Amino acid sequence: MKRKQQMTQTRQAILSAAKQLFAEKGFEGTTIRAVAVRAGVGTGTVNLHFPDKISLLGEAIYEDIEAILQRHSLPEGAPLDVRLGELVRPLFEYYARQPALSRVLVKESLMMRGQWGQRFDQQLQTFTGSMKRELLAAQGCGELDPGYPVSTLIEALLAYYIALVIEGLRSEKPEPAELVKRFRRLVSLHTVVGPKDNKGK
Repeated sequence: MKRKQQMTQTRQAILSAAKQLFAEKGFEGTTIRAVAVRAGVGTGTVNLHFPDKISLLGEAIYEDIEAILQRHSLPEGAPLDVRLGELVRPLFEYYARQPALSRVLVKESLMMRGQWGQRFDQQLQTFTGSMKRELLAAQGCGELDPGYPVSTLIEALLAYYIALVIEGLRSEKPEPAELVKRFRRLVSLHTVVGPKDNKGK
């Protein structure tokens, strides 16, 4: 048990060192040797946990985003724009907390292929799956036009979300609250007037 705990701590130290260096030097400027020195371990130890630099970067992104996607909770009964706003809020806040690292993560992850590309595609499916459930629920209660193709709306919302992430990270100080507000504004443009239960109140 002690050995397993030590390996977990070493792995986390390596990931923490890698995140710091990616933020400071970018992906290309970071080396496995530099990560090992920062983490206080040998290069062989880094390679034991992560076979290459792509794996280091992939794990750094994947674990954080996975935790966000798994713990999000949307307010039941709230308007569609509020629910979808709460879906993207923790992601905007995550990127804003560490903009230097996030610029590297977003830039590199968009073009990842192979195993990590597949894993990020799965995360994207989880994200858009949550969107789809909310949009279908909104159609069911009359908040969203039932004739509107949900797949088309998901594509539009996803494209706008990515554009907002990039715009936020290009600014000196990302403002997640403002990004959420703008995302909600786009959602509200597609809603009718609100859930049928709220009409006339």
